Amino acid sequence: MSEPSSIEFCSIINESGEEYCVYISVPLINLISFRKAITTGSILLEEYGEILFYHKGNVSNQVIKKYLKREFNINHHYEEELISGVEVL
Repeated sequence: MSEPSSIEFCSIINESGEEYCVYISVPLINLISFRKAITTGSILLEEYGEILFYHKGNVSNQVIKKYLKREFNINHHYEEELISGVEVL
């Protein structure tokens, strides 16, 4: 059984100065340290989770979302749907 994970988006600049957009699956146990590290400086993304998608330069968020839905069946509205369900209770 796989660990519960959060799909995180980050825009990064590599050591060569090239910009990438990245979606990474971060196990919940690593999420707090990942979010702290991503805002404080240089990190190796692979140490925090599995990179699902990356693209050099800017790419439409809708293009990425369609790819992630098709390839990984990711529900981009999960958190909103969960909160709505809890509010109904």
